[in-house]
Amino acid sequence: MNKTIFITGAAKRIGKEIALTFKELGWNIIIHYNSSKEAADDLAAEINNTNDSTAVTVQGNLDIKEDVEKIISEVLDAFPSIDLLINNASTFYPTPIDDISEDHWEKLIGSNLNLSGIAFTGSNDTAYEIQLNILKKKDPIALIAETGGQNCMIVDSTALPEQVIDDVLASAFSSAGQRCSSLRVLYLQEEVAEKIIDMLTGALESLEIGDPLDIKTDIGPLIDDHAAKKVRSHIQKMTRSAKLISKKENRGIINKASFVPPHIFELNHISQLSKEIFGPVLHVIRYKQENIEDVIN
Repeated sequence: MNKTIFITGAAKRIGKEIALTFKELGWNIIIHYNSSKEAADDLAAEINNTNDSTAVTVQGNLDIKEDVEKIISEVLDAFPSIDLLINNASTFYPTPIDDISEDHWEKLIGSNLNLSGIAFTGSNDTAYEIQLNILKKKDPIALIAETGGQNCMIVDSTALPEQVIDDVLASAFSSAGQRCSSLRVLYLQEEVAEKIIDMLTGALESLEIGDPLDIKTDIGPLIDDHAAKKVRSHIQKMTRSAKLISKKENRGIINKASFVPPHIFELNHISQLSKEIFGPVLHVIRYKQENIEDVIN
C-alpha cells in the first residue's frame, strides 16, 4: 500500500516540485491550494497519468478555521491516513521595507504561524526573534524554547575513572561536539582531578579525526565552514583566558576548513563561558567536595 503525503501550497513552484519528487517515489499525494485551482488540477492530472501514484486536490485558506476543518474532512475522505505533512503554503507579494504593517505580517506568514503554539530548539538569539515576532500578532501564541546552555557532568571521588573517560569522550566529542546534548563542562573533584585529566589527555590522543565514511574515524568535520570558524574563534579566546590541557594535533585532512581538532581547556569558573559552542571543545573545572551544592546550583 502506497504511503500518503499532504502538501500545503503544492500547486506551484517549490510545492509542485515536492509533489513531483514524491510521485517518483510512488507516494499518493494530496495537493492543497488556495487560489491556484488550474495549476493544482493540472498537477493532479500529471500525477494521475502514472500508474504508481494517486493525487487529489483540496482547496482552502489556512487562515480561516472553517476552511481548515473542511480540508481535514476532505483529506480523510480521500485517504484513511497521512504518513507525512509538509507545510509549504505561503503568501508573498512586494512589500516596501519602509511600509511594512501588522496587516502585511498577518497576510504574509499567517498560514505558517496561525498556530496554538511553537516549540523551538536552537540559539537564544533566534528564540528572541521568534518571540518578538509572535508579540506582533493580534493574538499572541505560546512559545516553548529549548535554547543554548552548558551541559555539565559532575565527577566525584567515588566514580570509576575508566568509565568517566569513556562517557566524557562519547559525550564531548562524538558528532564533533555538535549535538545539543554534547558535554561542554566537566566538573572534577579535586582529589581525582589530576588522575582523570592525565587519562583524558592520553585518550584524546587516541582519537582518529577524518572522513566519517571511514570506520576508524572518531571525529569528523563540522557542519560547514561558518560553524568551524565560530568554534575556532572560541578556541582562540580560551587559549588567552584559560589553561590548555590538551588538543589533538592537526594531521592531513584536518587542514580542511570544516575540520576542527578537539581541545580540552581548564577553567576557574563556568562564568568564563558566555554561550554554548557547538564543537569538539571540552572545559574542565575543579571543585572541592564541600562546595558540591554550589556546583549543582
